[in-house]
Amino acid sequence: MNRRPELGEFTSVAALTAILHGTRDTLGEDGAKVILIRAGKHVGTEIVTALGYAGLRD
Repeated sequence: MNRRPELGEFTSVAALTAILHGTRDTLGEDGAKVILIRAGKHVGTEIVTALGYAGLRD
């Protein structure tokens, strides 16, 4: 069933939920936390760099 005809850069909540559950089932609760936190930091760093804010401090 196609809930959204065009996803673009985004994914469905169902797909993300499946990834989260699969990661937790494979690595355990603590392992999944480490992986997901690291992934968030990676994406955040890419966004900051793309916006030209890398290396700036208050």
